[in-house]
Amino acid sequence: MTAPVLSSRVAFWVSSAVVVVGIWASASPSVVYSLYISEWHLTTVVTTALFSTYPIALVVTLIVFGDISDYVGRRSTIIVSVGLSAIGVLLFAVGPDLGWLFLARVVQGAGVGIGVSAASAAMAEFVPRGNTAFASSVNTASTAAGLTLSAVIGGALVEYAPAPTRGTFWVLVVVMAALFVLVLFLPRSRPGTLAEGRWRPKLPGFPLRLWRVVVVSSLAAMGSFAIGSLMIGLGAQIAEELIHTDNVLIAGLSLAVFAIAVAAGAFLGQRSTPTRVMVVGGAAAAIGCALLVLSSDLASMPVYLLAGLGLGAGNGLMFVGALRTLNLHAPAGHRAGLLSVLYLVSYLVQGLVAFAIGLGAQSLGFDGSVALWAWIIGGWSVLAAVVAVIAGRRPADPSTVPVD
Repeated sequence: MTAPVLSSRVAFWVSSAVVVVGIWASASPSVVYSLYISEWHLTTVVTTALFSTYPIALVVTLIVFGDISDYVGRRSTIIVSVGLSAIGVLLFAVGPDLGWLFLARVVQGAGVGIGVSAASAAMAEFVPRGNTAFASSVNTASTAAGLTLSAVIGGALVEYAPAPTRGTFWVLVVVMAALFVLVLFLPRSRPGTLAEGRWRPKLPGFPLRLWRVVVVSSLAAMGSFAIGSLMIGLGAQIAEELIHTDNVLIAGLSLAVFAIAVAAGAFLGQRSTPTRVMVVGGAAAAIGCALLVLSSDLASMPVYLLAGLGLGAGNGLMFVGALRTLNLHAPAGHRAGLLSVLYLVSYLVQGLVAFAIGLGAQSLGFDGSVALWAWIIGGWSVLAAVVAVIAGRRPADPSTVPVD
């Protein structure tokens, strides 16, 4: 008897759910960090190191396994990814000490590292009518949805439910178990769609003729993920220490505002060329960074929420512009490999920025370190926008593929 297989339309949304739940799981510790700090007397350096462990583990996994789904298929890779992510969440739920939390972050990073490019590639391949712009927007919006669920559900569970350091993770265990069942029914890759030859561990790479596309996309994506270091890794701590709110749900809702703006930026990014989208995103991110510094100086929650809107819109626009650019030019048999390059450099930047903020807090204070990196990220966002404009104006030829 043949096992049932999901239709392409349903498979597209299940692949999107893999991104949603993966981001939800990876961001879920953010609303709990303040409790770890008070209960276990952790320093900012330790908490930022804990946050950074995830993207660094993800980067290492991408280096080794980034393009594996091009060879073995999206379904098999996604199954392994969801399974590892579920184990990471379970370790958070039962972990008795800090060592378990670091192990959980490593396992989470490995799970998302194996699956992030596979799920993104699957969405581009399952999307109805081959609409890769829609797939890129849904991909980015899925990230926002995961952040929103983490902030709102996690914040509510931490603030009002029993076992605040564990309840959010047990909820995720149940959700991930259900998702694991669904991904078992994803379609297998069709003959002729996989890369030729046998897979072997190697650094993600790309055809040299696409170098301009990769550079422009990577600059925008790295700016987007650096914003994530501020808002995902440190948003709750910023709300508590700089804006002076001790309600975890309110801090979580401020992160939800950021995530909703990410989703809005992602869907607005369908309406224009990738170059223009990245330019507008870079400008919005720079304004958001300036407002973040101002909100800290004034200890103002309204200004902080405005900063979240700017940073979220910039994050969504820059990342969807980067994804659209790669999806437009990626050869079918190498899509996951190209996406792996994008995710590798982006998550590496995210981890390094988060850890650098923690180190800077020792000499500059937490507010000074956040302000410094907000200005750096704002400058990077402007640089990404300028490079996108320059590259978009170059003439098209076989060796230099245009961004638009």
